[in-house]
Amino acid sequence: MSDTKRLEYIDIAKGICMLLIMLGHCATGTPVRRSLFLITWIYSFHTTTFFVITGMLMAHIKEYDRPLKQVIFVNVKRLLLPYFIFQLLYMVWNCLANGMNFAFWMIKEVFILVDWDYASWFLLALFVSKTVVILIHKLCKDTKVTNSILMTVFFIGLVLTKANTEFAYGWLFRQMIRSLIGIGFIELGIILYSFDKYIDGKPVILISLVMSLLTSYLNGIVSTFNLRISNPILYTVSAVFGAIFVISISKVIKSGFFSFYGKESLLALGFHQIILRSFPFKSIFLWFVITPLTTLVMCIFAVLKKSLSLKGHTHH
Repeated sequence: MSDTKRLEYIDIAKGICMLLIMLGHCATGTPVRRSLFLITWIYSFHTTTFFVITGMLMAHIKEYDRPLKQVIFVNVKRLLLPYFIFQLLYMVWNCLANGMNFAFWMIKEVFILVDWDYASWFLLALFVSKTVVILIHKLCKDTKVTNSILMTVFFIGLVLTKANTEFAYGWLFRQMIRSLIGIGFIELGIILYSFDKYIDGKPVILISLVMSLLTSYLNGIVSTFNLRISNPILYTVSAVFGAIFVISISKVIKSGFFSFYGKESLLALGFHQIILRSFPFKSIFLWFVITPLTTLVMCIFAVLKKSLSLKGHTHH
């Protein structure tokens, strides 16, 4: 990736979405979640935008043209390994909070890839989605056919959200559906990248914001994790316009803070929920507490990561 220019606006877009995810999680389980339209709107695009951005980045660096072995190794390192690390951290935190009686049960839960109500589920879904998209692009060089296949997979995922998942291996079924949905939004991101130069300017910001707000209002409360999408068409349109809004506004905003959150979004994703769940109550106003605390933890780990990287270079 060193031969490809980093897209600063993508880092800013990721940072904006990460902060919105944190705000949404502060509202989860509170009356505000159902009564405040702002939270409904945020949930309509904050997670799916990450899938769209992933697709745009894949198109930018032509990731699907790289050797399969190399791509899978990189994604295991960047997505699957952090998934297990954060799952283990959640397990340790839960054992400390609830007693060691939970230890053996939680070890089992970690290694069967259970879909805990923690943000790291996204890493597993993203790994599976990316891998499938790359495989299809490698197997089929015809763009139209590839688009058709992946959009069909996406449609199947949307339809399956309506299925009854209360059975023995329901967790695996739910993870599969999330990945199918992720596949669709990644492919939409790849398509969107072709129009990247047009996703700019005040008219685009205004139109995408209005369309995102309108479709979100019409569709109501959604949650990609809970597979609650209401109307599939409105869900998709709202998510795409939400992504376009975030991307277009990211080209206008020049913010080191948002950029930092985008570059270190993995740390924010993993740590903010441990910090959030350390509080005995939930409130949307906790966002003003967990944001600086999460930022502090991110800064510490970013410094440690940089120092380890410098030591590695010194040894070479």
